[in-house]
Amino acid sequence: MQVRPFLICLTLIGAVGISGCSTPAERAASRAEAARALEARFVNACLGYGFKNGSPEYNQCLANERKTYKTMEIAKSAEREANRARRAAAQAIEDAEYNARRAKRQAGIDALFY
Repeated sequence: MQVRPFLICLTLIGAVGISGCSTPAERAASRAEAARALEARFVNACLGYGFKNGSPEYNQCLANERKTYKTMEIAKSAEREANRARRAAAQAIEDAEYNARRAKRQAGIDALFY
């Protein structure tokens, strides 16, 4: 009865594939909700600092919170890119060492037979 496991796997793969899909409108709604939640976090922080809603100090606090968040996101992005570059460099070194060992081994084999 080999057909049953195949059908189960096919069903699972289909379910996972379909559940991962979303329409552009759903993605836009998700991004908008995330932006609203982030803005609410900034508002709550400034109110928590004691600023009165609508005051110049409150508005400056919001601007500072947004700027700090953006700066932190840029720093995180730069760190991720630096990590990618380090991994790529390490992989290049590993590949070069492997190729050097392989060439040395091949040279030894060639010296024996040629």
